Amino acid sequence: MKVEVMEALEALINNQTMHQLSNQRETPPCILIVDDEELNRELLEGLVEMLGFDSCMAANGEQALELL
Repeated sequence: MKVEVMEALEALINNQTMHQLSNQRETPPCILIVDDEELNRELLEGLVEMLGFDSCMAANGEQALELL
């Protein structure tokens, strides 16, 4: 199950960790990163991981839909 963008942003704003969110979910949170620029995806992946979340990446909308 993917964490929706608003839930992830709310967690960041409230300074919640992956562990706190995991207690509310059966699977660890995963943030889907979609950008056509590989460098942007890699930078966001690093930030997401630093915050304790898993991430999946897609280069475009079609790839993103396949991951959902």
